[in-house]
Formats: sequence, C-alpha cells, structure tokens
Amino acid sequence: MAVNVVGPGGAQCRTLSGRMTIGSSGSSDLILDHPAVAAHAVTLSREGFAVTVEALGGVVALNSSRMQGVHRLDEGDELKVGPYRIRVSLSSAGSRPATPGSPAALPALAKPRSNPSSAGAPSPSSGPPASAPGATLSAAQARARALIDARAKLIWGEPPGLVISELLQAGVRQAEATALVAEVIAELRWDARRRGAKDLIKGSVICLAVSSVFALLNSAGFMRFWSLTIVLLAAGAPGVIAIVVGGYRLLLAPPLYYKP
Repeated sequence: MAVNVVGPGGAQCRTLSGRMTIGSSGSSDLILDHPAVAAHAVTLSREGFAVTVEALGGVVALNSSRMQGVHRLDEGDELKVGPYRIRVSLSSAGSRPATPGSPAALPALAKPRSNPSSAGAPSPSSGPPASAPGATLSAAQARARALIDARAKLIWGEPPGLVISELLQAGVRQAEATALVAEVIAELRWDARRRGAKDLIKGSVICLAVSSVFALLNSAGFMRFWSLTIVLLAAGAPGVIAIVVGGYRLLLAPPLYYKP
C-alpha cells in the first residue's frame, strides 16, 4: 500500500507496511516540515488490507470534516494535515494474489463483434447514458484542493475576506468557508500565545542572568567602569525585548502568520 502526500514541498510517496507516524517532528516516520503541522499529527496502521488512522494532535480532517480518535480508511478517503493532502492507496487490481475461481483468475471473454448497421442506434434497454464517475471525483478533488489552498493562504497571511470569496467561487458553502477561516485564525492565535509564553520565559532567563552578573560585579567593585555597565545593559536588552513581545502575544494573541 502506498501513502501519497501532496503539499507545499511537492508530492511524495511512501510504502505503508505496518505502522507509520506522520508529523513535523524529526522522530516521525513521514516528516511534514510545516509550522501548521503538529509534531505528531496522525498515525496510520495497516492490518492486512485494512488501514486505520488515529488523530494524535493538531487539526486533522478526514474528507473535509475534522476528525478525532481512530477511523478506518476507505478507498478514496483523503486526510488533511495542515496544508498537506494525504491519500492511502488501498488494495487494487493486482495487489491481491488471484485465487482459482476469482474474476482475476478467469480468462477474458471475447467481445462480440459490433454490427455496423446498428452502431449509432441505442439499445432499447440501455436507457440514458450514465454519468462518468471521474467527473464527480474530479469535482470533489477540486473542492478539497480549494479548501487546502485556502488554509495555506490564511496561514501565510492572505486576508480572510478574499479567501472566503475564493472558496465561494470554488463551490464551497458560505457556512463551511466561514468555519474554516475561524478555525485557522483560532490556530494562529493559539500559536501566538504559545510563542509568547516562550518569549517571556526566554526574556526572564536573560534578565535574571544579567542581573545576577551585575550584582556579583557590583559587590566586587567592578561597576565603576562605564564600559562594563554598557556591556551588561546591551546584554540585557534582548531579554527586555523578548519580555515585551512575549507579553503582547500572550495577552492580545494576534494571529501569527508565517510570511516568507
């Protein structure tokens, strides 16, 4: 079975032989290096010709619907992890060994020779021609691609109103487009708070270290040298900046876009 991934870095294919962890962490079996992908996003498990997927972290969607827990995949199902689309090619023709009596083991029957005089006449019992299944599949794929592209555009800072209008033009319902935009902005705000907390911790550690060095040198009588004071102030400036930026992100939580 093959795991096909399409995303910002192009397309890639991996073989699924047992258990595969997908995420942005370096310890994942399939690494999707993108800030919108959780460290460990999903796990694919194969048992014979059945494949199950388990959502581990972040936002994971199965056929455009957010999923949690464990689900069994069917042929044609599509996973969305951040801006990536993942499909698992399940058992197909030639993947199972042919057994006696099975359709794959039977010889092909000779096609009846067509009658030229009735080539253009439809069969009385044939009815109207059935619609090609590929057309419906292509429309579904185009809609899924529009949703994935919209998520990526929002992450990179495109205005939400423009993204919603593009989704409506692609045939996505207003409620679904609005829900997608709200979900992505909520993720970006959460990421802003997370990074803000990291900045606060980093800035506090820097300021604490500089203050300790200042107190130590002051007790030893070295702070009478202005050059040393300037050096300590310069060393503590990044910590003060990190505290201010971290507090702003943590309290106001502006959407943190990933612009190149």
